[in-house]
Amino acid sequence: MRLSALRTRTRTGLMLTGLLILVLAVAACESDGDSVDDAEPTAPPETEATADDDAVENETRGMLLNQPLPAPDFELIDHEGNPFRLSDHEGRVTAIFFGYTHCPDICPLTLMHMQDAAHELGEDAGDALFLFITVDPEQDSPEQMAKYVERADAEIIGLTGDREDLERVWDAYDISVEIEPRDDGSYLIAHSAQIWMLDQHGQAAMVLPPDADGDDMAHDIRWLLGQTS
Repeated sequence: MRLSALRTRTRTGLMLTGLLILVLAVAACESDGDSVDDAEPTAPPETEATADDDAVENETRGMLLNQPLPAPDFELIDHEGNPFRLSDHEGRVTAIFFGYTHCPDICPLTLMHMQDAAHELGEDAGDALFLFITVDPEQDSPEQMAKYVERADAEIIGLTGDREDLERVWDAYDISVEIEPRDDGSYLIAHSAQIWMLDQHGQAAMVLPPDADGDDMAHDIRWLLGQTS
């Protein structure tokens, strides 16, 4: 199942297609071959607000979907080289971000926001799952993903795999990935940068915009944990 069906069903009355256009515009990331230890996070560009009064009334920071739908399942390889199947982790609220390890800006910043969210959650962090899925499988081996996600002082799982397997996941979650070669042999990857939020029942329930910080993420994870079936 693709999540494109979710685009027109949000309590905020906003179109997810509009959010995805905004997301793609702020997510051009450069892969220049530098070590991940050399990349310094920088703040993403300012974006217009994506929530309205209805979202405020529902006490969410992200875009709450009218009718949650089953999140597409997938099996990839985690940063320790082990198979990872999404459906094996139901029972936890899951935050999913798609990025890559040589990105100099929004990806390391989002990694740090995930860390901050885990710290903010405290004892509730055990009820949350943070996933960082690569959009650059040629460079992001399990070893490279491990080096990257272990920069964070929190449990964040890096996922990679064959390009064919990853393309199916990108497509299922409406993630746009565009490689833009440069004259010096490096390249940019323009990719969607929203954060998908899945509830404890494996339902796609909410989307956070690229400028959401750790406090926003922790807030909405707690909101989802507080919901009953």
